[in-house]
Amino acid sequence: AEDTINTLKSRIIYSDTAGLDRVVSPPGYVYMYRIIIVVIFSMFVTSCAFLAFRQGRNDQSQKYQSSAQEKTELTLSSNIFNEGDYLTGKWVSTHQAAVFDWIGIYKEDAVPGDDFFEWFEYVIPGSKTGVIDSASPTYSYPYTLKSGKYYVYYFCCNQFIPKVTVGPIKVQVNDDKIEKEEDSNEVYKGEFQWDDELY
Repeated sequence: AEDTINTLKSRIIYSDTAGLDRVVSPPGYVYMYRIIIVVIFSMFVTSCAFLAFRQGRNDQSQKYQSSAQEKTELTLSSNIFNEGDYLTGKWVSTHQAAVFDWIGIYKEDAVPGDDFFEWFEYVIPGSKTGVIDSASPTYSYPYTLKSGKYYVYYFCCNQFIPKVTVGPIKVQVNDDKIEKEEDSNEVYKGEFQWDDELY
């Protein structure tokens, strides 16, 4: 009888509008249900996050494999130029050029991104091959080489991490220019004559 009384005390019996008796669970069961719902929701969120992370890793792996298979070659018309020459050459790639892919020439001791380039030219987006000609560039200004040593780079996506590096190329002083400078520096060793008619 005492057990029956305790059981009745733990339950509240009431009648709804339909006249049906309903048993309301004690507060302890309500908290337990809430905990179960929170646990199930947390497991659902964790599963979704794991699936998204795994998909991201797969996409990153596929992107890496794609970039690893990509091959770009940069060829110059010569590795020795004369001062005043235009930089000429070509590039070829297995993939289409991205927007803002570009070619830049730097001095031998210059670091792309830290030091300024000597000249640059954007590559036509979507193309797989192109011509390098600093005499008549498409997206840049005309440029003639100055004496020294340089590296030529192919960069991707307006960044400073080179995909291809060529060099060092040597730009030597033109022989004709040297002869002209030597002629201009010659000292006249002939006999000096005074012309009175000029004074």
